[in-house]
Amino acid sequence: MSDGPDHPNARLIRDLYGCIGAHDAAGAARFYAPDATFRDIAFRWKSRVGIAAMWRYICSPSTGSEIETRVDSALADDQAGLARTVSFYFMDAPGFGRHRVENHIVSTFEFRDGLIVAQRDSCDPVIWAEQAFGPGAFASIVGRSGKLRWLVAMIKVGVFSAKEKLGRA
Repeated sequence: MSDGPDHPNARLIRDLYGCIGAHDAAGAARFYAPDATFRDIAFRWKSRVGIAAMWRYICSPSTGSEIETRVDSALADDQAGLARTVSFYFMDAPGFGRHRVENHIVSTFEFRDGLIVAQRDSCDPVIWAEQAFGPGAFASIVGRSGKLRWLVAMIKVGVFSAKEKLGRA
């Protein structure tokens, strides 16, 4: 990445997180190519449709997440980008209560024609799980099980999407 923080794709990264922080899921989705992929410690999406559903869930006031995101750095060139962000939100976990999460994320991006074609987010899943569920055995299991995190994420987005279709989200 030779072009740095002033490259149009670095601005795209900052604008993406600006939309997320403003709870503008539709705005966030427009930065992705139709065939874009997204992967983090819970989600695995292979299209803009899935990515848009995830951002609608995350940005919806009905989920109570109240997400705030700070971009600490964003660098990019024509093909690739890197961002360091911190997201602050609340996680409601039935049986575990509501917990504040401070999630430090490193994101890598691939670009094509001014759109994101791949995004990979990484953070420490054990630290995330302890914040999201509180300390204990369940958080330890969730923190170490990618399949369990994926299953919980898919259920949450699936239920939210079904409520959206029924006009209840």
